[in-house]
Amino acid sequence: GTSNLGLIRLRVVGNLGSADLTAATKTENVFPGPDDRCPDGFTKVAEITDNSLVFTFSDLSLLYGDGQGVVCVNFDNGEQYAAVEGVWLGGTARFRNAEGEFSVRFDEFVLVNPNTQIIAESGTITGTLSRGN
Repeated sequence: GTSNLGLIRLRVVGNLGSADLTAATKTENVFPGPDDRCPDGFTKVAEITDNSLVFTFSDLSLLYGDGQGVVCVNFDNGEQYAAVEGVWLGGTARFRNAEGEFSVRFDEFVLVNPNTQIIAESGTITGTLSRGN
């Protein structure tokens, strides 16, 4: 299979505050097939082997983590779905020694330009965050 590296720039808003998010993601294309992580009617087309996240909050606190996941497609209507499960690896300022787990679900994708591979997407990040020692 072939692997792809992607750089993702996102704007996030939530109970931790608003932040700019930079993500580097590495995917391995796979032969399409079933996967429990895909919703009904969706088929796995790629494995997300790395999904590294760095959040930069308005007070310049950083929060970072890494995860793995799956990319699924509904071949009937072309809809895409992506899911990542990961762990917080730490941070700076108010997120120093951050630990816990997170889940990301991307459920809306629009291919803005196939020539540049620019995709607009939206989704939800949930999880737990605590301060270690």
